[in-house]
Amino acid sequence: MLKKIENIYKQEKNKLLSFIKSRTGNIEEAEDIFHDIFYKAILNMNSLESVDNLIGWFYTVAKNKIIDSYRKKNRSNISFDVIGENEFIEDLFNVSETLDNEMLIEKVMVLINKLPDKQKFVFIQTEIEGQSFKKLSKITGDSINTLISRKRYAIQFIKNNLKKED
Repeated sequence: MLKKIENIYKQEKNKLLSFIKSRTGNIEEAEDIFHDIFYKAILNMNSLESVDNLIGWFYTVAKNKIIDSYRKKNRSNISFDVIGENEFIEDLFNVSETLDNEMLIEKVMVLINKLPDKQKFVFIQTEIEGQSFKKLSKITGDSINTLISRKRYAIQFIKNNLKKED
């Protein structure tokens, strides 16, 4: 597992750091979050063995760390637009405030893997990879409205199943 984490560090460093910086607007904070993520991964190596999409796990943890960072700053007017347009994170925390971030990530990852393939693809591409619906439409040949619907169904499935477990 350590080798997998090391490979992800080498392959995804620039992309993940850019992803975090684009949402925090601060390179120092982005680097802190980035290093925290990999530190957390190394500490939890054994439990990560069961994670199918390890890169997705890193991006999900990054999003949660970004949100935690905003919460710590005690900003009453947090704009989740900073997290990204059409993002699921805002609603996710409203649905499941009783779970800690780590437990929430694990549950969401399990639920993502239960999605039908087309919904899973759109969800991962927009939420984790940051792809636009327009670009996905060109790649898949599906209309933007179809892709939006698939993502909406995926989000609804995840939210409904998280509510059941709370």
